[in-house]
Amino acid sequence: MDGHFVPNRTFFSDTIKNLRRITSLPFDAHLMIEEPIHHIQDYIDARCDIISIHVEACNKNEFTEINERLLKAGISPGIALNPDTAIPPWVYECLDTIDVVIVMSVNPGFAGQKFIHETLYKMTEISKSLRQHNYRGYIEADGGIDATNLQQVFDAGARIIVAGSAVYGSADINLNLIQLRHKANVALERKLLDLATAKGIRTDWMKTRKHILIPLANELRVEDELHAIK
Repeated sequence: MDGHFVPNRTFFSDTIKNLRRITSLPFDAHLMIEEPIHHIQDYIDARCDIISIHVEACNKNEFTEINERLLKAGISPGIALNPDTAIPPWVYECLDTIDVVIVMSVNPGFAGQKFIHETLYKMTEISKSLRQHNYRGYIEADGGIDATNLQQVFDAGARIIVAGSAVYGSADINLNLIQLRHKANVALERKLLDLATAKGIRTDWMKTRKHILIPLANELRVEDELHAIK
């Protein structure tokens, strides 16, 4: 956050560069900044793994240039949409080079905001539209997500889910993570059980042997995508 594109300021590429020295964890940088084309090299040099920029902060030509630079550096490109922003037509022309589409479920700029429930319909429609255009990347949901709405966000098509205040908003961070992971696992299990039923696979024994579900995930992925299109 740069204090211009959004009201607040957070850390920049120098912080990411310093953190990169102490961990090999993947860094997913969501740039809520003006004129990202003038700053993108700083985040490339900081060795981010995923870099997403906002469609509101660039045009097609700028996005194309940014994408080319990211891909050349081996970084996954992403695009982000504010709650009231529709996908510009030019984004569909670039889908084969975009790994992440972020659908904001709050207006960016402040932590701790309440989830905007109307964005669930938007996520669902975007998910359907992207799959119809043979999109192979991931939809990411960001903003106001916690254990009470994670299942809904998953059902709307999001497969990368950002949680800020739901993790750090209380002292017991470990418990918060456990609750979110449990909700994510339940969402996945329900999805796989529904797909298994649709394929005529017995599900009574699956419910007592949950470790079977994960190996089935790859087998059922195609069915998942077809289901999303429908």
